[in-house]
Amino acid sequence: MSEEIAQEVFEYEIGNTIYTQKKMTLGQVKMLNKLFGTVEIPSDFTALTLFTAFSGKLPEFMGVVLCKKGTSLKERDYLSLVQELEDSADLDIGFKVVKDFFVCNPIASYFEQMMTAFQSLTLASRPQPLNG
Repeated sequence: MSEEIAQEVFEYEIGNTIYTQKKMTLGQVKMLNKLFGTVEIPSDFTALTLFTAFSGKLPEFMGVVLCKKGTSLKERDYLSLVQELEDSADLDIGFKVVKDFFVCNPIASYFEQMMTAFQSLTLASRPQPLNG
């Protein structure tokens, strides 16, 4: 049985610039929580409602997860990058960045790790019975 190895760096050519995407930093997690914290998905969602809810946020999402090749996240100008992506990127590359994001960042695995940690914390905080 072969184990799938997650790709750690993705590259995209948008306009005349190469951008990279890597595993998220904690700062990027914070930015994404802020970006998508207000998105509401109706219980009777359709492909159209999902597209409408998320596609308008693609430039901002890409601005959070992408960086010009050879620069660090700290060096980027987020607002300028979002504007560049709005002007240069198309939907195909936008959705490729989203798809690759989930390869680079196994969100389900992170959620499972978080739940395990919280379960351990809960067990550790319960009063222990006295052996007597």
